[in-house]
Amino acid sequence: GVLILVLGITLVANIIFSILNGQMKQIGIMQVIGATTNQVAFIYLLKVFFLGAIATIIGIPLSIYGARAMTSHSNTLLNFDSSQQDISISIICIQFFIGIGIPLISALIPVLIGSKISIREAIQSYGTSVHFGLNHFDNFLSKLTGFPTQIVLAIRNSFRKKGRLILTIFTLSIGGAIVISIISLYSSIEKTKINSLQYSNYDIQIVLNKPHSLDELEKIIKENVKDVKKIEGWNGTSTFRNRKDGSKSQPMRILEPTGHTSLIRPVITEGKWLEAEEKNTIVLDTYWLRKEKDIKIGDQITLEIYGKPQTYKVVGFSRKVAGEVISYVSEQSLRSEDRTANKINVINIVLKTSNRGSQADTIELIKEKFKLKGISILSYELREDLKEKLEIRFSIVLIFLYIMSFLLVIVSSISLTGMMGLNVLERTREIGILRCIGASDTTIQFIIMFEGVTVGFISWVVSVLWSMPFSHQLSTEVGMALFQAPLDYVFSYTGIWIWLGLSTIFSIVWSYIPAWNASRLTIKDVLNYE
Repeated sequence: GVLILVLGITLVANIIFSILNGQMKQIGIMQVIGATTNQVAFIYLLKVFFLGAIATIIGIPLSIYGARAMTSHSNTLLNFDSSQQDISISIICIQFFIGIGIPLISALIPVLIGSKISIREAIQSYGTSVHFGLNHFDNFLSKLTGFPTQIVLAIRNSFRKKGRLILTIFTLSIGGAIVISIISLYSSIEKTKINSLQYSNYDIQIVLNKPHSLDELEKIIKENVKDVKKIEGWNGTSTFRNRKDGSKSQPMRILEPTGHTSLIRPVITEGKWLEAEEKNTIVLDTYWLRKEKDIKIGDQITLEIYGKPQTYKVVGFSRKVAGEVISYVSEQSLRSEDRTANKINVINIVLKTSNRGSQADTIELIKEKFKLKGISILSYELREDLKEKLEIRFSIVLIFLYIMSFLLVIVSSISLTGMMGLNVLERTREIGILRCIGASDTTIQFIIMFEGVTVGFISWVVSVLWSMPFSHQLSTEVGMALFQAPLDYVFSYTGIWIWLGLSTIFSIVWSYIPAWNASRLTIKDVLNYE
């Protein structure tokens, strides 16, 4: 959103420069009949105010509709009630400032520059440019040989207004960098999803209301479920942290896996995983660190276990991207006087045939048999449900980022059109000269469109350089926002080539309108241009 705002500012500045250049003679006439610099500036700033007001009036209802649609879609995916959606007055006030105040601020410098121009400069006819060839780079371009004349002319034309070119390349490259970054983000999310699905290697996890004998539970399951490959029993409980200042943390759930379990492969973001020979150690979920930001690797923390304080050494942080937020303690850490070594309250089941149907059928059968035996189930989790939660959580982020990247591309493309239109306007008489020496409509269009492609290619190179730090930062920010840990970063080289194709297409399409307008000008019109 901030980037769109920045690009919008450059777009406003480009448009105002274009308007001022197109009306330079009118400015000179106003000055001749007595208009002051302030009066001229006021006229154009007032125009910006009205355009901004109209855009804001149109934009606010669209933003409310879009926000409601996005919220309703997200809430439907997350199974939240979306009936209560209020309009934020403070946000609308911010929109008015952005829609009216920001354009006025953006237009201030161009308007002041344009309104201070001398009468002689303002009323002087123009339509040709004589500022090319004044530096070494221009001299280098002027010596380009071995290419068709139209291509050489288009390349030289691209660099005649270097300030405008830099502004346009900046706008286009930011948009391209974000598109490449979002494609990289998608790859990072896919890698994170794969790693997260390997986090839990069981198909079903069942949490019981109270501990039961593992032998009894295994017997019931194996007698009734023929598809069982492996059963492993753990212990778990809900607890909270006793902070040093005497306050208590929010409740947290901890599990005690067996020392040599193969049913969990946590993604460790810092530190290490639990070791079988260790006692009273803990690996904390990174999401829990949102509220407990003071905890570091190696710290001793006190948890309330079955009504008694117990101290654990923090040896690692793990990231789980879906399901319940769970931390893990070393084996034998949750034993108490009323619990025998063979009693557990968490059952992990691996099936021979693992799919959504087999998992659902198995849990229903187990629930039925446990009920007959008087065994109460507190909760359960299916591996396929975890996968679905992952898809939902990431899809909300991706949809929003796709929308924002689309807006960035639109703003960037309009900037290119504005630049090309302004270039054509300033070189109107030059187009007439080309016509006089035999240039056809197709030749004129080709020169202008190839100029746009040249700008697009340069912006593509810059966007690739921008995208490398952008994509890494975006991946980190999304991960920190969702899980308090970065995503598993992947830079997508495919995104580079996708954007090369898209930027080329956009450059051709958005340069076509100025090129078409230029080709329609007759020799008489362009030579009489004022």
